[in-house]
Amino acid sequence: LKLKRWDHVMVLGHCETIFACEFKALDKDVLATGSFDGTIKLWNVNKMEAIDTLKPAAGVVYSVAWPNTPGDTRIACSTSHGKVVFMHASGPKKGSVAALVSNHTGLVYKVAWSSKMDILASVGQDEACWLFTPDNTTLKVKIKHP
Repeated sequence: LKLKRWDHVMVLGHCETIFACEFKALDKDVLATGSFDGTIKLWNVNKMEAIDTLKPAAGVVYSVAWPNTPGDTRIACSTSHGKVVFMHASGPKKGSVAALVSNHTGLVYKVAWSSKMDILASVGQDEACWLFTPDNTTLKVKIKHP
């Protein structure tokens, strides 16, 4: 029985350490997890099953963030390759990369989406916090440790 349970986890779950988890802002039945295995898993918490796997192809996924905008299909993640990756989590473009933002010079530890506007914050190994729009056309501010 234990072997069967382990096989089930390997097929549907992460195969490495999970670093991040966040409920979808506009659908609390969906949970996203990010892992050392380089994937984002989407989970239906009511059914306790994985519903999708997203592969940002940018190294370890340290954090995930959902937007608060109705109809927005993206999810953001911070990675070990120094990028914030935006992926389509649903819809016809599901699984594809919507945008890559490379503001940091090193690991990106955390990304957070503002609950009030379409602005993100990211912090990284370079001791900087960047505030930017998802398309990275408008840099709001860079905060750097002295």
